[in-house]
Amino acid sequence: MKTKLIQLLLVFGLAACTAAPRPHPTFVYPVDRQTLDLELIYLFRVTPVEGADGYRWDFYQNGVLVWENLRDEGTLSPSDYGIAPGSTGHSRFVSGDVRVEVRARINGKWSDPAVITIYLRPLPTMPSPTALNFVTDTPTLVFTQTPSPLFGPKASLTAFAEANPSSTPTPLTTLVPGVRVILTMIDMRGISQGWGIDSHGKIVHTRDGGKTWKDVTPSPEEYGPGGFFALDALRAWATPNQPGFFSANPPTSPLSMTVWYTDDGGVSWQPSSTVCLSGDCGYNYDVPPEYVRPISLQFLDDRTGWMLIADEHHMFQDRYRIFRTTDGGQTWKFVIDNTNAPWAYFVTGLAFQDEQAGWLAIDQVEGATLPSADWGIYRTDDGGNNWKYLSLPAPAGLPEVFSQGTPWCGTLRLHFLPPSSLDTTVTCEVFGYQTSPWPTFYYHFHSPDGGKTWQSWPETGAVDFLSALLGWRISDPGSGQPKQLQQSSDGGRTWTTIARVAWPQAQLDFTDGQNGWAIVASGEATSLVRTTDGGRTWIVIKPQVAP
Repeated sequence: MKTKLIQLLLVFGLAACTAAPRPHPTFVYPVDRQTLDLELIYLFRVTPVEGADGYRWDFYQNGVLVWENLRDEGTLSPSDYGIAPGSTGHSRFVSGDVRVEVRARINGKWSDPAVITIYLRPLPTMPSPTALNFVTDTPTLVFTQTPSPLFGPKASLTAFAEANPSSTPTPLTTLVPGVRVILTMIDMRGISQGWGIDSHGKIVHTRDGGKTWKDVTPSPEEYGPGGFFALDALRAWATPNQPGFFSANPPTSPLSMTVWYTDDGGVSWQPSSTVCLSGDCGYNYDVPPEYVRPISLQFLDDRTGWMLIADEHHMFQDRYRIFRTTDGGQTWKFVIDNTNAPWAYFVTGLAFQDEQAGWLAIDQVEGATLPSADWGIYRTDDGGNNWKYLSLPAPAGLPEVFSQGTPWCGTLRLHFLPPSSLDTTVTCEVFGYQTSPWPTFYYHFHSPDGGKTWQSWPETGAVDFLSALLGWRISDPGSGQPKQLQQSSDGGRTWTTIARVAWPQAQLDFTDGQNGWAIVASGEATSLVRTTDGGRTWIVIKPQVAP
């Protein structure tokens, strides 16, 4: 009897020692030590815990509990949580470190916490001209001996989520006349008029060459380059970002969207008919969208246009949809979604040459497909109903590491300039190479004839083609040498250096052979510069909010 008792005790003791640990959440995003913008929305997600009926979110700064959903809102939250600009919770935070703790409640008891620390940074301010070594009173070339990082890192879904506001419209920061404008996108349409998007996600318009900008945002949501298209200086279309599910409490999905149109430079806007996104509208799936992320908005003329959106990212794949309008954006017809189109880890671009011929760019690097050495994009010849893979010629003179592993390539950007100029950026990771992380390379492809022939080169900076033949690029020769602004007049076959510039990052925008603008970034500092001699010399503009 005593022996059996001892055996039972040993069995139960062993079971107790080997019992599974208590389940607890783990962070999906942000990651530990990640930086978020202080003025924008803070978005968080943890893995759901089986049996949990809610989660307690605690936020500490300088050892003080500044916000807790249970204490301050009187309720638990789901495994997704957001703190939107303008809310009481958002106003509690200041720039600096924030300790975030999340606990799941299971059968009335709290799990162990998931813990990360994030850093909240203020939005960048416009630097003085000397911060970027520019001179404001006379044109000047800018020289530097500081090597700069590779331009054009791949965007991610997390970065998108961090940068956009709640799906519930909340007023954006008011642009006060005379205050500096920090541009993140510029699209000039002549030497005086043009469009831009500022660091708050507002659409702005200039009539004096970029010196002053007027806020012309049609609705209180935040806008990005993928949801904006200008046909000229007066006519434009726009649709906002809707993170939706991630920031709502309780979680809700954006079931519709609106595309706005203006024909007077943004003085007034007209909304489209509601674009239904719910499962009741004839789609191939009935799962509601988690968010709306406009990828591409493009018009051939004032009647015909296309729109590409992503509305969920699941199992290493974007769920995306393509729409078409033939009445100037008043109504939008669903064309196809990812269930009948190419798989995409990230869908990155859509462009049409005419009513039938178009291209689709996707990035499958680290996605749910096996590594492939293919260089290519997808093409349609029937208005987007069917897509076929179009191989691109591999660039000449690839580095030796390409032969020591399997290149895993994807397309990051896609731009079409009528009547036949097509540009795209391809990134490749060399899968299986002996170093970690795997080496990453960027190549720019330019076609002057609608994809029939291609020129390619390593992309180390901005590229801007004004026509099929005339274009500019920023080239980094490496070895600590200054970056070079170069010009091509033969579709990218040959390049001539016209200036050396101290621009770690830049966005180029030329309107003719002489007049161009650039948004120049150095760390968190940005400046707007302009040339009137084809890029040989540049002067600084101090853009301000128009009265």
